[in-house]
Amino acid sequence: MCPPKFPVAQEVLIPCHLHSLIKVRQISWYVFQCNGGARARFDSSSKEKCLPHTRVSILNSIQSRLAQGRSSFIWLRGSPGTGKSTIAKTITASLEEEKRLASTIYFDKTFGHDNAFSALHFVSSIAYQIAKFNSFFCEALGQILSEDGGIRKHADSAGHIEQLLKKPLSHLPPPVTTTSWVVIIEALDECGSRAELKQLMDMLAKFAELPLTFLVTSRPEPEVVDRMDGPELSLRVTVEDLNMVDQCKDVVRGCLRLFVPGPRGFLYCFYSCT
Repeated sequence: MCPPKFPVAQEVLIPCHLHSLIKVRQISWYVFQCNGGARARFDSSSKEKCLPHTRVSILNSIQSRLAQGRSSFIWLRGSPGTGKSTIAKTITASLEEEKRLASTIYFDKTFGHDNAFSALHFVSSIAYQIAKFNSFFCEALGQILSEDGGIRKHADSAGHIEQLLKKPLSHLPPPVTTTSWVVIIEALDECGSRAELKQLMDMLAKFAELPLTFLVTSRPEPEVVDRMDGPELSLRVTVEDLNMVDQCKDVVRGCLRLFVPGPRGFLYCFYSCT
């Protein structure tokens, strides 16, 4: 079934030419149908940014790695109350100004069942946001969905990633460099049950093949630690450990940042205050 020219889906007001706008609306319609008429309720509007001159060392560390423009995973981890969401919001605002923020996914356990992880909804939501972010990706994804007759709902997670992300990313014109595009996934440990968290981590492991940079935040749950230490991600993950930062009082001037190989293959970022 082909999407109408003016689908039911809302928003989609982006600064691009009319052809791209129609493409985004078509993609929006596919996602709308695929997600059962509901969009993912991931929103950062309630998050507060870091106050000026606070969390300077950890912010500089993350931003310096993001500035390298290489596809990678940055894992910001810490116990409840250590400031993961505040730091993520600050980084989000910075990337928006730099026009490098391709997608943001915010899980929140207070949404209950509506927040529960779904592999298909997760990938399609990221693809939809990237299509709004970049007109070349929008064109490539729109063409693929038109040829395939929509999103392949019954494909496995690898199939969803192939159709909605990997394939359109590989069809971009040569001047477009996607490794500087950043996808932020915040509070991934709040995606639902333990089983749903494991599914999410299995999918993130497959994202390792994509030419994108990911910043993810979570508590150090076993499901997250085990997958980050897996063969697909361990060599690409840099850990920013807020528990260690708090122990050495990151706000104190004179902190020395050290990258130390961890016992399980991670590259840990520690802060030693003088």
